[in-house]
Amino acid sequence: MSEIMRASRQWASRPADERFWNVDELATKARADRAASSEVVCQLGQLKASPVDDDLAILGPKGNPTRPTNWGFSQLCRLIGAPADYLTGLPANLAADCLNHGLNGNPEKVKVLLHRNGHTEIRAVTGDGYTRFWDSQVCELLAPAVDSGWKVPPARPANGDDTRCRPATEADLIPGMTGGAQVRVGETIAPSGVYRGDRDSFVFLVNPTQSIDDGNGGGGLFKGIIASNSEVGKASIKFQAFCHEGVCGNHIIWGATNVVEMKRKHFGNLSGFLRDLRVWLNRWTGADTSKTTEMIAAAKRHVLGATYDDVEAKVKGLGLAALTLKAIKGSWEYAEKWEHTADATPNTAWGFVHGLTRYSQTLGFADLRQALDVAGGKILNLAV
Repeated sequence: MSEIMRASRQWASRPADERFWNVDELATKARADRAASSEVVCQLGQLKASPVDDDLAILGPKGNPTRPTNWGFSQLCRLIGAPADYLTGLPANLAADCLNHGLNGNPEKVKVLLHRNGHTEIRAVTGDGYTRFWDSQVCELLAPAVDSGWKVPPARPANGDDTRCRPATEADLIPGMTGGAQVRVGETIAPSGVYRGDRDSFVFLVNPTQSIDDGNGGGGLFKGIIASNSEVGKASIKFQAFCHEGVCGNHIIWGATNVVEMKRKHFGNLSGFLRDLRVWLNRWTGADTSKTTEMIAAAKRHVLGATYDDVEAKVKGLGLAALTLKAIKGSWEYAEKWEHTADATPNTAWGFVHGLTRYSQTLGFADLRQALDVAGGKILNLAV
């Protein structure tokens, strides 16, 4: 078992105006922003920078001035090979001259995302091949789960100045969870777990209604899911599913296992990916936990090999970059050490992955930990 820190890092870093109580609140905001947005396809050479009131404006093909957000400005600079940090420190007229030097006559086609909110601003400037996936679409994909009872686990305030704090009630809690320092009735909670800023969005949900019998005689496991997206080209579309024992009041996810994800860059035709994602989500978020219980039992029975050497060859044969010989050896050693909590021997799929997820938490880099946790999901798939 391991800890997933993604939700906790969001909890610790998001300002109050990027926090929501639930997916419905996020959907309302995302739909309104989408309705106020438009996309212009043009050549970079059709854009022009101009100083306006000691600030910098970008004129479009029709000559209308717009103000870029910090993110939109950095993307525009990157496309013409200009240093955004340096240009922001220059006087507006000099910065405009530098930008125009890279823009004039540039034939590269781009997509400019405009947003109207009293004035028009440029939220993003991406390549012509970029395929936008809206945050409102993320909410639509998660709607069936929310309708069937999935919800955000309660969290304590991360920022003391959030005026929306209130005492937790029984309805806020997730009964049966055992891992971590859980929120109790009467403790102060604040909007957390659902976030959206000018660059990306993040949603953390759990299924509070049914636990999964993992055979260890405890409170069992719960299903969880994390969805993240960027409308402006900052990050890929990513949905991550997992089982877990509990969630802290600072949204550390404890006892996580069976980590699986679907991820796609915003490029090309997304219809096939979205079709597969919708099917996968509906299966994972459905009320029936029997399939997951059967998977755990099958993983405990599934023997990867008779000896360590056999297991190493089997796992290495999956061709996953994260499964180095060092990682496999370390996972085996942790599987031996924690065999009593896995209720499965190290040479089984469940026992080995139990050790792998514990080993991954000893690594210093989040991307390596996540890659190993995802590899663990692929090993569990061998048993199903």
